Amino acid sequence: MAAAFLRSHGIDIDNEMSRIQFADSTPHPKDANKNSTEPTGTVISNASLPSTPRGFLWTVQLDTHSKTISTIQAYSPESLPSSGLNTIDAHEALLCPSLCHPHIHLDKAFLLSHPKHSHLQIQRGDFAEAMEMTGKAKANFTHTDLLERGQRVIDESVAAGVSHMRAFVELDAGVGNKCLDAGLVLKRRAEGRCEIQICAFAQLPLFTTSQGDEEGKVIRGLMEEAAGKKEVEAVGSTPYVEGDRVKMEKNVEWMVDLAIEHKKHIDFHLDYNLDAESEPMMMSGDA
Repeated sequence: MAAAFLRSHGIDIDNEMSRIQFADSTPHPKDANKNSTEPTGTVISNASLPSTPRGFLWTVQLDTHSKTISTIQAYSPESLPSSGLNTIDAHEALLCPSLCHPHIHLDKAFLLSHPKHSHLQIQRGDFAEAMEMTGKAKANFTHTDLLERGQRVIDESVAAGVSHMRAFVELDAGVGNKCLDAGLVLKRRAEGRCEIQICAFAQLPLFTTSQGDEEGKVIRGLMEEAAGKKEVEAVGSTPYVEGDRVKMEKNVEWMVDLAIEHKKHIDFHLDYNLDAESEPMMMSGDA
């Protein structure tokens, strides 16, 4: 589905991945040094590359002006440029496209390891307890707390090679816009290091009464407000938390309409169910 969407916008993801990973263009070691030129820009040496023969190492030359890879050569210490260019020794590490984190919750990460929430300890380990403990933690969220834990998520992700992420921030009657406000600050802070796509997320029901929110009126208002923000690029919900099947489907329909109205991406936590007697929330046909 994602590949089809990208093709409709003129992007062939298969060809792009092949090009990025050098599957079609990387030379074999015996031919690698043909047609080489004097390096310009930055040189990454002693690197492993995807889709290349096992055990071979490479020197990759980057043109800093055009921001492209100009040459790829078999690695040899004797062949490294000596003209004072910026040279990075990869120490045989894998050189590959940066990573994308498709699903991370900035507001709920590192809860149990943060001093503010250390009193919350897992006992049963089931979903009901997780929801209960999360609710207690959210009642104590502050802007500073959210920024500290969210920043740790981003810093550790970038250190691991992540350059893009879809980051979920929850809205409900309990936390209001706290998580969203912090998420937007973190998004701006990360500019130039990590591209963060903020997803305004309804973890609690949209049409079933939850604490402080009769029939989801508050959370729907918060979601509508968030969807109108330019920096919010996606919206999402968890239909399975609704009280019955009718409301689950109503949740999906309402979120789809919201996403279309504001031209946002949409992200459902849809096929999740711990009740063996209940049918998974996967709708048939064109729904």
